Amino acid sequence: MLDVLEIVDAPVFERNMLQTKYEWTQKAAGAALGQLTFKPVFVFGAEREFALRIEAPIETLYPNTSAAPTVSGFATLTTTLMWGFFNVEGIRQSIGLELQWNTATHPAVGLPWILEPVYAVAFRLGPTVALSVELNWQRSFGDLGTYEPVNTLQLKPTLSVGLPAWFYVAVQDKTSWSIENRNVGWLLKFTAGRFLTATKTVVLAVEYETPLNPVAAEGTVFLVGAMLTYFFTW
Repeated sequence: MLDVLEIVDAPVFERNMLQTKYEWTQKAAGAALGQLTFKPVFVFGAEREFALRIEAPIETLYPNTSAAPTVSGFATLTTTLMWGFFNVEGIRQSIGLELQWNTATHPAVGLPWILEPVYAVAFRLGPTVALSVELNWQRSFGDLGTYEPVNTLQLKPTLSVGLPAWFYVAVQDKTSWSIENRNVGWLLKFTAGRFLTATKTVVLAVEYETPLNPVAAEGTVFLVGAMLTYFFTW
């Protein structure tokens, strides 16, 4: 079930992967945004133990308005030091220190400098059921340029269920508390997919995300997406 958690987005569990993903985000007042991402992730070190993770995505944004042109380029380089420090009887715990670099070709596809400590724990509740909980703190620093400051705590519990014929479904809650303005937002994400190989190295998945309160709805009315992911080893 850790393979499923990696797809759903539990970064301290991820292995080497190549992922192509398209997302469509419907925003308030009729605005919308399409996003195509190619995201390679490279992990150096013992698999799911102590390792350095490097994420180097390339993104293309397709706004639905002529006032904002299509933008494409290298996005935010992210490096994470990970340590899977506990793995006993279906319980796995990891911590990570993530650094998001202000490296984007265009501000629209990037983020400012952000430091993010991460803690995640996963429980195997049964042969085909797993629960993970991730807690992170995102804090921007340095020269923000045109970006807004970030100072957010985020809690992400995820329940995943394996189904027959290599299918799976997962439900993830994203609760974010902005220390900057004291706002709390809730998002709920549903993911369904299928492993295409017996070795669980190729996965095709779709996702749907919806806000659960007005704060989250200010940025997203809904999100739909599809992704193809390939895991590999050195």
